[in-house]
Amino acid sequence: RVFRIVCTGGPCAGKSTLTAELCKSRLFAVVKEYGVFTKGHSNFPNFPPKNTDDVITADKYFIGIEKMRYDCLQSLMTTNVHTHIIIDRTYHSCLAFDYAVSKFTGFNSMEYSAKCWGDALKIEPNIKIILDIDMQTMLERDKKRNIKMLGHFKNSLFCASQREYYLHLAKQDSARYIVFNGCLPTKDIAKCMIQLIH
Repeated sequence: RVFRIVCTGGPCAGKSTLTAELCKSRLFAVVKEYGVFTKGHSNFPNFPPKNTDDVITADKYFIGIEKMRYDCLQSLMTTNVHTHIIIDRTYHSCLAFDYAVSKFTGFNSMEYSAKCWGDALKIEPNIKIILDIDMQTMLERDKKRNIKMLGHFKNSLFCASQREYYLHLAKQDSARYIVFNGCLPTKDIAKCMIQLIH
């Protein structure tokens, strides 16, 4: 059985680092994160949105990217020799962002965002991994990165809202969501994940 495992969480939680570590095992192929499909995060819609229409426009932009990622997944499932597929971020990463936007801007936009994604073609994994870190750890990790986070990610309300969204998901569906402390060594988390699917 091929497992489709998504790795998600807030900024600097270790998503791409964990994905890269898992791929070393040769058990996994990878569907890369949204920014890879747009040749960089600088091509993402402008932030902050000016109104609800801007939020919906951004959702549709990422839904278009998700279609490309979905096609990539289908190709991997029919042609790759790997046992499993790791997916770097999910549409819930976009919805967590939307939720934080609604709190940050005060726009009543979350209902529209949820409907947009509800109707969209999107990747549905078997297992969903959430890497959870606190804001202090996130800021410390950001200092060590070559590409720094945008300012809104460092806003305490924005950061707390994203984290709230992810943890609420895990509480709602504990059978499919597994929360790891993102402060743990990446190798340890990867080892736990490999044991999980065997």
